[in-house]
Amino acid sequence: MGIRDRMQARQERRHERREERNGEEEEDEGPKTYAMREKLLLDIGDDFNINRMHRRRGCGEAAFIANNKVLRLRETFNLQTSDRETLYQIQERKMRARDATAVEDADVHKVAEIKKKVVGLVRDNFVVKVRGDTNWVINGSILEHDFTILEDDREI
Repeated sequence: MGIRDRMQARQERRHERREERNGEEEEDEGPKTYAMREKLLLDIGDDFNINRMHRRRGCGEAAFIANNKVLRLRETFNLQTSDRETLYQIQERKMRARDATAVEDADVHKVAEIKKKVVGLVRDNFVVKVRGDTNWVINGSILEHDFTILEDDREI
């Protein structure tokens, strides 16, 4: 058995194990948890995955891809499915009194806008204006990666 045959067999076994694990877990059961890795060194234009985490095992599979666009005046990235279909474009708007970020769908319609309320050293406050829905207020600490999202003074 050659190297290629062994690699092919290993990939097939890995694929079979993945299918078995996916069959064990109910997809709609419980809350969905997503995770992404934060890189300490900035790679310009680097894409990264947002993984759907499984509760029983500490691993996950790619649910979304963040495709960074850096050769523009504004910082922009596209949130894509694992098949590279663009769901949303998130674009930073800099030349304003308060920093704002616009969220547009694949048809370039504005879905939401995120504005920073008050400049804080440790804690940050944001308002998310969602088109056709109630506004969200986000309070939290960027250093601790801990945020609370409120809708109509109710935590969601």
